[in-house]
Amino acid sequence: MASVTASRVFPEKICDPEIFSPRLPEDLAVFFHITEAALVATVYALQYHNSPPQRGVGILGGKVPSKVYKYKDRTTSVIDCVMVESPDPRLTEVLEQLKLVERLCMEFRTKVGLFEI
Repeated sequence: MASVTASRVFPEKICDPEIFSPRLPEDLAVFFHITEAALVATVYALQYHNSPPQRGVGILGGKVPSKVYKYKDRTTSVIDCVMVESPDPRLTEVLEQLKLVERLCMEFRTKVGLFEI
């Protein structure tokens, strides 16, 4: 079964800060997705840049971000990221049933294949 990963959510998807009350600060992005049978919430602390930062060590010896993204049409780097994954019993049950159906379909397909000429 295919599952969504955090890398397929950020930076391709845009976090709408209006869905939160109070509104999220511009330098935070929050995403929700499902992986297998778990609900996943990921919070990114972002830093926006006027121009792409140079890789390596900065002028004052500070570390320059290794990953730079285009997010909301701006050059952005992730300062910090927190991901919380919470298994959902109902999703776990659905996933188990889907795996059972998949296995039964494969068995049926194998049996039908015996009669093909």
